[in-house]
Amino acid sequence: MEDDRVTEPVDLAPLVETMARLRRPGGCPWDRAQDHASLIPYLLEETYECVDALHAADDAPLQEELGDVLLQVVFHARIAWERGAFGLQAVVDGLTEKLRRRHPHVFDSHAAPGTSALDVEHAWRQARAREGRGRVDGVPKSMPALRRAQTFGARAVRFGFDWTRANDVLAKVDEELAELRAADASQDGSGRREELGDLLFTLAQLARHWGLDAEEVAAEAAEKFRARVQAMEREAAARGVPLEDLAAEDLEAMWSRAKSPASNNTEAQG
Repeated sequence: MEDDRVTEPVDLAPLVETMARLRRPGGCPWDRAQDHASLIPYLLEETYECVDALHAADDAPLQEELGDVLLQVVFHARIAWERGAFGLQAVVDGLTEKLRRRHPHVFDSHAAPGTSALDVEHAWRQARAREGRGRVDGVPKSMPALRRAQTFGARAVRFGFDWTRANDVLAKVDEELAELRAADASQDGSGRREELGDLLFTLAQLARHWGLDAEEVAAEAAEKFRARVQAMEREAAARGVPLEDLAAEDLEAMWSRAKSPASNNTEAQG
């Protein structure tokens, strides 16, 4: 049965006025001192916190974090309005128009209806092409590098430029690793940098072929490293010796013990 709840009544006026009050003379000194550039770290931080809340599948923190992301949108729109560039209403109107333009199967009675998600995606790509956007345009430079690399690879699939099988990507990994070793052997600093980048890019495509998110895989590896170092710290503290004072062989032994399932269980319980 079709959901009759067409729209949720939303009043953004109190939020917009609150931000305006914070930015006016006599408002908050910190808020008044901010500009687009100074707010970039906060936008990134709030976005990542929102992603964490989504992964946690907990509505209470998700509601709060969505509010924090919305605050950044309102903040930037207010600063732009003060510059005479645009305001929040222009942001909302532009987004609404773009959604309608890119979904003609829903909003245009003369358009052919989309029969599947693939049909809709094809129509969306056509709409982007009509807007003059290239096949690899619109991927943010500030996106985490592995995710950006994987996104480029996924875009290339659409025009048939991709490996056929994951094993083909593995062979390319071997090739890139050999080129990296050659650059290292020649002590070519720029070559090392370039070949390391090529290897990381190819590994991101391997993750894509395996149905994995390269950024999440790297994050999981980093978290695993964090947990193991903390286990080493606990062992060193129990022995009354700082990690920095231990010999390399002691650190290796502690690392091996930190990798054990028993150590992982202790970390989880702690």
